[in-house]
Parts: sequence; C-alpha cells; structure tokens
Amino acid sequence: MPQIIDLTEALPLAEGRDQVIFQHPDYEDRLIKTTKPHIKTRRIKRYSMWRYRHLRGWHRELSEYVAMLARNGAPCDRLAGLFGFCQTSLGSGFVVEKISTPDGSLAPTLKQFLNTPGHSNKTLTQLRGDVIDLFQALETHRIDFHDPHARNVVVTGAKPLLRIVDGIGSAPLIPMTQFSDWAFRRVAAQGKARLLRQVDKALARQARLQQAQDK
Repeated sequence: MPQIIDLTEALPLAEGRDQVIFQHPDYEDRLIKTTKPHIKTRRIKRYSMWRYRHLRGWHRELSEYVAMLARNGAPCDRLAGLFGFCQTSLGSGFVVEKISTPDGSLAPTLKQFLNTPGHSNKTLTQLRGDVIDLFQALETHRIDFHDPHARNVVVTGAKPLLRIVDGIGSAPLIPMTQFSDWAFRRVAAQGKARLLRQVDKALARQARLQQAQDK
C-alpha cells in the first residue's frame, strides 16, 4: 500500500487558481502539487473533463512531457522535471522539481520578479533576451506552451534564466498545434509577445525612475 504523505499541517509554498504547492517532506529538491476542490459548473463536459476530471491539467502536462521525451530522447532544461504521483492527506499529489534561486529559496514567478522593485536595467534587458531564448528552446524541442503567463514561468540563476513550471500541453478540443507547424509557430509567437510586453513595461518603469533620479 503506498505511503500517504501527511500535508494537513504543512504550509503551502505557493497557490494558483487550481493548485496548491507544498514542499516535499522527504526531498528538498521536489515539490508536491495538489488540486483544489473541484466545482462542477458545466452540464455538458468536453471529453478531457469527463475522462480526467479535476486532474485534466496534469494529464495535459504529463502528455506533453512524454511527447517531448519521445521526440528528443531527453528533457528540455527549460521545463521543471516531473517525478510522478503520490498520495497525500489532501488527495492525489503530483511530484515535480523544485526550482530555486542561488540562495536556495523558491524561485519567484516572472510576475513576482517584475513586480519587485530594484532590478537594474541590465538585469531586465538580460531577462528580455532570455524570453526570446526560452521560446527558441521550446520551438527546437517542439514543446507546446499553451498558457504563457508570467505566473507559469519562474526566474532563477545569477543571470536571469526562465523555466516553465506550469501551462504546457495543448488545451483546445482540437489540438491544431500538434498537427500544424503554422499553428504551433503562431501560438508560440503570441506567447513570446505576451511575456515580452510584460518585461518591456518593467523596462519602461525603470527608465522613468532613472529619469526622475537624474533631474
């Protein structure tokens, strides 16, 4: 019988719309994702909701990860590693790599990083370049990043390096990005543009701050 990991008294390290993230009690370099209680809102469900229910996001993520391994023979280092499933006191858990900053703390999401003041123009410019490098890596490995929001990417490394912790896989009922190169590149370009806009806003704020200081 599998061990049940007790998370009853554990404090979440992070929380999203559908998931709560905990430190794995046995492995410092791993996290456990758990899902929030599922609320039924649709009378007619698409197949993935009927088949995988509240875990359909995990299925989509795992399916894309396996497809990446099948195509390339090795994982892309821009993605958090996946280690399988476990049972917890809060239900099923998904064990994933913990991505940390150089000092060992949990890496901030890109959204948190950009909302934190004090980053130099050089750091933000390097970060902008890495957004471009990130999507180049995804195109090289043909990884579908269907939810390219700043909350699904974390920033780590002394020189900013972006890694994806959530949002891979194809969400539409008909996954055109899996069959069409044009659709794949179009969706990737839209995702890259979205993240670049957010970094550009931070660069603009930094420029205004610098101008005010120079007066």
